[in-house]
Amino acid sequence: MMIKAAYDVLGTPTNLKRWNLKDNDDCVLCGKSPCNLKHILSGCTVALTGGRYTWRHDRVLKSIVEATEHEVTKHNQAPEKTKSKMVTFVKKGQKAKAQKTVRSSIFGAGDDWVVNSDLVTRLVVPEDLADTTKRPDIVMISRRIKRVILCELTCPWEENAEWAHERKLEKYEELKNEIMSNGWAVSVYAVEVCGRGFVSRSLRGYLTAIGCDNKMIKAVVKECCEAAERSSVSIYMSRNEQWSPRE
Repeated sequence: MMIKAAYDVLGTPTNLKRWNLKDNDDCVLCGKSPCNLKHILSGCTVALTGGRYTWRHDRVLKSIVEATEHEVTKHNQAPEKTKSKMVTFVKKGQKAKAQKTVRSSIFGAGDDWVVNSDLVTRLVVPEDLADTTKRPDIVMISRRIKRVILCELTCPWEENAEWAHERKLEKYEELKNEIMSNGWAVSVYAVEVCGRGFVSRSLRGYLTAIGCDNKMIKAVVKECCEAAERSSVSIYMSRNEQWSPRE
């Protein structure tokens, strides 16, 4: 099915009308036209208000949260010397020994990082950071070094991925500035995993920033891709009926 989705040859109302198999291309759920694959997977208001897109978003987010928690735990438990750059002195006339490259992360010297996500319970930004109603998908906090990391996931249509990225960064600019005004350092990441499984470079950039190695990045990207694809299949299969997630 995903191959057909990639080439947009599924039996959407728009294609059925084009193939002279249907008189109109209206969406059965919301009545809007044209009801193409883009509309079904990311543009139907009934699907949106009914939680279909949120359900897909949360399934993708789960993989990102798990990877984040894994890296935070690993960093917090790491010896102090691995959190700072080591300097190796070499005697005159000798060659430096080849050393295994250790990928640093944005967590720095903090060893008390806490991960909060919007998966299980409603995430609330602590009041000492900012007075806001905004709810990023992931908030990481180190009170020792007064640093905050925000991450927001979007699952847009591929053509809208770049626009969604800029929109999310702009959305959290005010929150970022308020947190900074309260004496905290802040980093904001917007990542995109599209409905048909396309994973933007922004996700890889985020995973690299938090210290994931190449093997972990590859695994998480694959999980996110598969979660988005399976969820979109379920959304597509329920395009003409009441919402019933299909695993």
